[in-house]
Amino acid sequence: MLSRRARAAIAIAAAAALAAGAGDGLAGDKKKTRRKGKVVRVERTKVDPGMVRMCGSPRPDGGATCWGQPPEVGEVGAILDDSGMRGTSRVTKVVPTLDTCGNTISYDIQGEVRGGDLSQLNTSVGAMVFDWKTGSRSRALNIYGSPPVVAPGLHGAEFVLGALDDDGDSRPDLVLIWFYCDATGQSTRSGSGHYCLVHYRHDGTAYAELRLDVVRNC
Repeated sequence: MLSRRARAAIAIAAAAALAAGAGDGLAGDKKKTRRKGKVVRVERTKVDPGMVRMCGSPRPDGGATCWGQPPEVGEVGAILDDSGMRGTSRVTKVVPTLDTCGNTISYDIQGEVRGGDLSQLNTSVGAMVFDWKTGSRSRALNIYGSPPVVAPGLHGAEFVLGALDDDGDSRPDLVLIWFYCDATGQSTRSGSGHYCLVHYRHDGTAYAELRLDVVRNC
C-alpha cells in the first residue's frame, strides 16, 4: 500500500524534506532480531533472479511507481489492494524520474494488464510486487490503518512505504521501508545525499532483511 503521504515522503526524501511517520518497532509481539540482508547499489542495471521488489501507486492501466531496483521490461508483477489480488501486469516501459541533480530517484512503470480486472483497484491502498509468492489471502495493508503498520526499526528511524499480508492475520509478511543513510547504507539522522530502502520478510518469529538498496539523491 502506498498513500499520498507515503508517496510525498519518498519524493521529498529524494529532493528536499520528509513527510511520513517513523516507527521504532513492529506492532504486536514481533521481535526486533536483525538478520542481515544483501546491500545493493541501484547503479546496477541488471536485476537478479528472484529479487523481491514492491512498488506503490498501482494504476488501472497496469503501471506503478517503483524505487530502488526497478523491474525490467517483460517482467510480470502481481497487483493487489486491500481487497486482495486484483490482477497481473507485464512491464512494457521503465521511465526514470530524476531529481534536480540528475540522480534517478524513482521509476514510472508502464505496463499492460495480463490478467484480472483493475477497474475497481483501490489505488490509495495498493501495491505491485515482483518475485513474491502471493496466495488467495494476500492483500495490501493500509499502513495508516488501525492499528497502523509500524516499521521493524532495525535501522533507527524507518518510514513504512508499503506492506503485504499473505495469511489473513492483518500483520505484514512483506514490508517496504526507507530511511536516511550514507553511501554505505548506514543510517544517518538527516539526508546525506542518499536514502535507503529495505524489503523485510517475516519468517514467523522475526523480520529478516531481504535486501537493502542505496539510492543517491540531492
